[in-house]
Amino acid sequence: MKTRTIISIVVVMLACSSCRVDIESKPTAGKILEFGAGFASGLLSHEAGHYVVAKAEELDEVRFRGTKITYSGRVSGAERRMFYGAGFGADVISSEILMSSNRLFPKDNTYVLGWLAWSVFEPFSYTARNEFGFWNRDSDLRGLRDAGVSPRAVEIGLIAHACLTYYRLSRNPDFPIHVSFAPDRFLVGAEWRF
Repeated sequence: MKTRTIISIVVVMLACSSCRVDIESKPTAGKILEFGAGFASGLLSHEAGHYVVAKAEELDEVRFRGTKITYSGRVSGAERRMFYGAGFGADVISSEILMSSNRLFPKDNTYVLGWLAWSVFEPFSYTARNEFGFWNRDSDLRGLRDAGVSPRAVEIGLIAHACLTYYRLSRNPDFPIHVSFAPDRFLVGAEWRF
């Protein structure tokens, strides 16, 4: 990604992070745009995960094309697993950061809600596209399958995390179980508060 693009994304994120929403009020054009910016930031975070891993693994000709990060050349199975799993890892990490503190990331903020909506929507979108075969040509799940990872296992983990995120957001923000992602496994931990 170009430096200007990264700076623009950071400016939008900082501007939107100070916005608050009254759940009882009617949506305004500004709130809808803030929510959309949060949702788009979730998408960009997903692609940034791919980009960081592609650069770290020194893959050839890494490019940002529309809403996709691509590379060319031959890569090992481990590199493919890292590349295709990195987007999902970025999704889990970003949602866990946003859920970590209501003081730093208030859940009545339309931007934060938009980003978390991405974290809930995206696993179901990937699963539907993979299971029903539409828009599946360049799917991360297909890339993981081609690298020897069971897409169904990844789908289960992603949907479980999406449901946990939704539950924590809507019912119990202090829920003590947290989930993190590694290239070859999902890690679950518990945090006890006194």
